[in-house]
Amino acid sequence: MNFLVELLDEKNEYLNKFYELNEKEIINIEDDNYENLENFYTTRECLLQMIGIIDKRIDGMQSGVVSAESLTEAEKIRIKNCLDKKNKIVQAILNQDLMILSKIEVEKSNIIKDLKQSKFSKKAIGSYKSNTQKPNKVDEKY
Repeated sequence: MNFLVELLDEKNEYLNKFYELNEKEIINIEDDNYENLENFYTTRECLLQMIGIIDKRIDGMQSGVVSAESLTEAEKIRIKNCLDKKNKIVQAILNQDLMILSKIEVEKSNIIKDLKQSKFSKKAIGSYKSNTQKPNKVDEKY
């Protein structure tokens, strides 16, 4: 049974790392620093893979080895505490993700506006240049 609690604790540790990673990236994003996004998403994916591996191990344990009746009250309380902690961390991560996605969407919108403005400016300059008078060619036949 201790092994199950250890797995739950390990999962919570990875979730905490995920949370801390998000916190660091939120600071970067708030400073308009988007240079680390690719590395950020890669690291998140690795952490999710580790959490997935732990989940598979937990599922393997629960498929017949552990039953609620075989647990002592102290073990049930420890497991419940681990699960409550997990739920709190996951909720905090979801809030972070919403904030990150919102900030990235705002930046994408700003970039699109800038590109449209740049395109409009180029068109206006192009139109101005095309309307300038070109010197008339003299007909050399006369």
